[in-house]
Amino acid sequence: MVTRKTEKLLVLTLLTLFCLNTAMPVYGFRFSPKAKKIGKIKWNDWDENVFQRAEKTKKPILLSLSAVWCHWCHVMDETTYSDERVITFINTNLIPVRVDADQRPDIDNIYNQGGWPSTVLLTPGGEIIDGGTFFSPDEMLQWLKYNLNRYPQRWNPRKKELKSHAPGSNLPILNGKPDKRDLEEINAILIDSFDKEHGGFGQGQKFPNPGAIEFLLTYYFWKEQKSAMNVVIKTLDEMAGGKIFDSREGGFFRYSTKPDWSAPHYEKMLSVNARIIRNYLHAYMLFGIPRYLKVAETSISYIRKYLYDGKEKMFRGSQAADERYYRSPERSSLTPPPVDMTSYADSSAEMISTLTAAYSATGNIDYLRWAEEAIQSLMERLYSVEGGVYHYWDGSPHLPGLLRDNILVINALIDMYNNTGKGHYLESAEGLLAYVIKNYYQDGHFRLYAGKSIKSPARAGVMNNFRWIRDNFTALLVLSRLEPVIPEELTEIVVRTAEHLRPFYKSFEIYSGTFGQALFHILNHDIEIKIVMSSTKDSLMVLNILNSQFLPGKTIRIYNPVRDGETMKKEGIPEKEGVYLCALTICAPPIDNIPEIKTKTMEFLQSIRQRH
Repeated sequence: MVTRKTEKLLVLTLLTLFCLNTAMPVYGFRFSPKAKKIGKIKWNDWDENVFQRAEKTKKPILLSLSAVWCHWCHVMDETTYSDERVITFINTNLIPVRVDADQRPDIDNIYNQGGWPSTVLLTPGGEIIDGGTFFSPDEMLQWLKYNLNRYPQRWNPRKKELKSHAPGSNLPILNGKPDKRDLEEINAILIDSFDKEHGGFGQGQKFPNPGAIEFLLTYYFWKEQKSAMNVVIKTLDEMAGGKIFDSREGGFFRYSTKPDWSAPHYEKMLSVNARIIRNYLHAYMLFGIPRYLKVAETSISYIRKYLYDGKEKMFRGSQAADERYYRSPERSSLTPPPVDMTSYADSSAEMISTLTAAYSATGNIDYLRWAEEAIQSLMERLYSVEGGVYHYWDGSPHLPGLLRDNILVINALIDMYNNTGKGHYLESAEGLLAYVIKNYYQDGHFRLYAGKSIKSPARAGVMNNFRWIRDNFTALLVLSRLEPVIPEELTEIVVRTAEHLRPFYKSFEIYSGTFGQALFHILNHDIEIKIVMSSTKDSLMVLNILNSQFLPGKTIRIYNPVRDGETMKKEGIPEKEGVYLCALTICAPPIDNIPEIKTKTMEFLQSIRQRH
């Protein structure tokens, strides 16, 4: 008799054997489609039962952190985890656990060893015994045997480690509130780290650094410093001309192993592309360089083709690496690399923000319509009032409670409001912000998770500090965008958080750009725009004019004198129709002639820059 469970297992097995265009689940796990024997390892999900069984059997836990797009994860699946010696040793001596890093960033944040795959030995209490990344079969056996021989002496951490390995510990302390010298210091860090020959930052392998580019674009806007402009242009030109950019189909690969962008790892990530495309769009708007718009639109077309499901109206997470495919002159005759069909809230929100930037840069309404259908689908599938934003969708929502998902969705909602003027986006952003403050904020910083993790080891992996700082910087930036709109609720939190995070930006070095962007807001480098119009048509026309300019740090509020009379009276907004513009705490005379808005806005901002 074939039970429903057996029938499901049979279907999954057949799909694994015959469908090689995706990393199909094997017994519920996502392995390389070419791994023939990896299913013989008795893999477990990450749950409390694993730790209870490990405690009972006194066996260490082998944690495999992998990702479906990761080339070396696939190689390790196909070689190491398919080696009969390794399979037998693991099944006999260990409790093997498989975790998908994209679907479980909460676990990846804690245990990642500096890349993927991450291979980690844990005690039954979740403490790290030892960890590494890729191991060949012989290396794996040697490493496992060495650690198991030492296991009894190494598994019990000292309690004093609990404080020393907390996120953000062991970093230099800067006293006092942030000021303009911090902006100058972040700019200096980026200029000093700039690779003058190849663009980008540092001299070794090159990762795109969208946060740094965005900071330098903003720094140039306010300071008109040519060195910042030169870094941006050189970097964007070298990336677009290098092999990290797929000039045939569009999109950027994750990173290059050589400093001249010539040796990419061929996976394409939605999150990476969303941020890079936004750099090119903003650089086009600021500098007027047409080739940047071409790179951006080519890459958006790639995402539309490969990383968007028009039926579900949801973005997909990534496309796997396939060197043979991308290097072939006959690419059109080959099967494209597999796409992870999972939708992730954080990267989807970033792409929605990028589509609003594309609409601002081009005026093409199709980008805005696309963004609207995507944000609607995301909110319907991955948001609940009680649980906030869920992390991913694979037919149902999974994993609520991650700070990054909630913060980036707030950011996307702000961008949607700024480009459409539709009040429900701002209302949703404010409601989600209240949820974040209630569930994540504590003592000047944000927890990465609203819930309680199964395990919180004293000694976390090497990426833990990085992720904690990155996501707190991002939270500060997003909060600072809303602070001018609802200052009573946020001013104290924003200032206190900025002061708390200030010690970390020097250690974060070239990745401190996001903190720098937040500082522009906090130090009053805001462009506050209030549009008072009784005609919806006129309000949208004004929005389009204002959004067609690169105005970093802008906050927009739209008022209809008939509908919002009481609110305007309460907030001290004049009843006279027009555009009310303030920057660096200085306000311009009201602009009531729509055709003059663009010219007068730029004249006002230029006068502000000259004064400062």
